[in-house]
Amino acid sequence: MGLGVKLPLPLLLLFAAAVVVLLRHRETGALFPIVALGAVLLITFHVSYQVGIRHIMVAVPLISIVAGLGIGSLLQRANWRSAAGMAVIVLLGWQAAESGSAQSDFLAYFNQLAGKDPSSVLVTGCDLDCGQDLFRLARELHARNTTECTLLVWSSADIARSDLPPNGSDNSSDVHGCVALSSRAFRLGDVLHHSYGPGYFSWLNNYQPVAIVGRTIRLYEIPQPLETKGSASDSKSMPSVRKF
Repeated sequence: MGLGVKLPLPLLLLFAAAVVVLLRHRETGALFPIVALGAVLLITFHVSYQVGIRHIMVAVPLISIVAGLGIGSLLQRANWRSAAGMAVIVLLGWQAAESGSAQSDFLAYFNQLAGKDPSSVLVTGCDLDCGQDLFRLARELHARNTTECTLLVWSSADIARSDLPPNGSDNSSDVHGCVALSSRAFRLGDVLHHSYGPGYFSWLNNYQPVAIVGRTIRLYEIPQPLETKGSASDSKSMPSVRKF
């Protein structure tokens, strides 16, 4: 599933068309990358260690090789002005456009099948949120003259050296003002090197973000301290966050 939402749709369509062409015309030399790709997918299909698609990245060049071989074979047999040739040109143009749109946000790229919120489809490993928007967050907070912000973000970076303002709260009784929430923290509860469990920060769904930083961080302005209402779900405490 990961490859299906992380790779550009035109590449996937070119690959599918290439496999049909190569098999139909019995291009035996092209069977090697197809078999290699199949072996990679078969071997990793039952792997329980889920860290996204990085452990099968070798599949990407194999897919590209098969697509290139198949489309090359197709264009040798069909005029570029034919329906097949025009379709290839359109897909190649689409592929170039997708590559252009992903500039500076390669890690967070998802194709159209992932929908408007890719974190609901895939957020493990570094497929979406690997802390890459941390410095963008620092610039955004400085532009807003923010002096404190509760940082609910996942990152392996040294937060103390990331030019971020001090964290604004140590407990749930006075969480208000600036709150920065990353996609991985929202879905999995991962904050820096600690996990609070999926859905731990779902209470932020009650608020609208004032800004989206990069593709992975939502910035909130909580108008007043949250009030504990006595129920188990309402009394869940916020994680203690180190001040710098």
